[in-house]
Amino acid sequence: MKLAIITDRCTSMNQVAVRNRQGEGVDIFWGLNFMYLEGHILIKKICAAGVWHKTKIKVRTGAVNFMIIRSEELPIEQRTGERNGTLIRLLMPEQMHGRSRLFARILLKPGARAPYHQHNGDCEAYYILSGEGQANDNGVISQVKAGDIIFTDSGESHSIENTSEKDLEYIALITLV
Repeated sequence: MKLAIITDRCTSMNQVAVRNRQGEGVDIFWGLNFMYLEGHILIKKICAAGVWHKTKIKVRTGAVNFMIIRSEELPIEQRTGERNGTLIRLLMPEQMHGRSRLFARILLKPGARAPYHQHNGDCEAYYILSGEGQANDNGVISQVKAGDIIFTDSGESHSIENTSEKDLEYIALITLV
């Protein structure tokens, strides 16, 4: 199975570049000749070779190398309001084979928070990288700091708030149960 990687070799959003697992060779496919389906690309024609056939190719978007995703290639979401800060998606759900909804590095500015919410059908873990704040674990408020882990299982609720004067940064992982 080839590895599909969207690269800078493509000149428009409806193209896909495909490399093998060693990162060698590039075939370009055009939008009318492929479609995305559950983390795979289905190809009905390889344009470069002019050969018509169907093949299934595993998708790995946003990466130029097979196992290394450079920090400058990661999508950064600027957040405002109560979630003021940034969210950097480290991997996309498709890259985690549909078993995880979120793997991200999140930064909360002073006074910002991830609001109280319940998890159903998934669980979430936070690993605090830097800063301090308060975690609400099913109504129990606790202080958290760098090195702490917060785990919320399916059916449970939580929130986290930056109560300090410095940024609070953590890794968030949501996996399906």
